[in-house]
Amino acid sequence: MQPLGEDVSEQLALVTAAVKVIRTIRRKAACPCCHHFSQPPMPGLPIERSITHPSPLADVLVSKLADHQRLYRQSASAARDG
Repeated sequence: MQPLGEDVSEQLALVTAAVKVIRTIRRKAACPCCHHFSQPPMPGLPIERSITHPSPLADVLVSKLADHQRLYRQSASAARDG
């Protein structure tokens, strides 16, 4: 048999947002002779002493300001996503 061609079909799928943990490891070093410790500084955060990345903050702001979605609706949507 000889090939005659092919049929291609496409579907649109909606993939929900995924929550990931980004781990930053900062190595400590010590000088054995002078007992001086050194460590690289922590990367800058949008809110000091928080664990949030800039991406969820941007998502909340876009939903609130551009999509005009109220915060209680955003929290209900996040609860549905798990």
